[in-house]
Amino acid sequence: MTRFKASGLGSLCFAFTATGGRFQPGDSFVPTTGKVMALGGTGAAARWNATAMYSLKAITGTSTEKFSFSGTAQGKIAKKRGLSLTCQQVAALVRG
Repeated sequence: MTRFKASGLGSLCFAFTATGGRFQPGDSFVPTTGKVMALGGTGAAARWNATAMYSLKAITGTSTEKFSFSGTAQGKIAKKRGLSLTCQQVAALVRG
């Protein structure tokens, strides 16, 4: 769940999955692939239909880590989708 500061955007509930690959000797990270999907929201974000697929390619840096990804993203403005019951419960946790 994320809330936007810009007036009228509202909030967006999303699902995130990650699958670890096989650690390669000499690397400092586990290669990971995953997906992020918009599930619904409030305000203008309630009309966002988006999906992104990603693959973590590298992590570099010592004091500040830099992550290198590749992937695809697609999005469109669609019919308004409000917050599901699960998203409402998460939103309540975020608000405190």
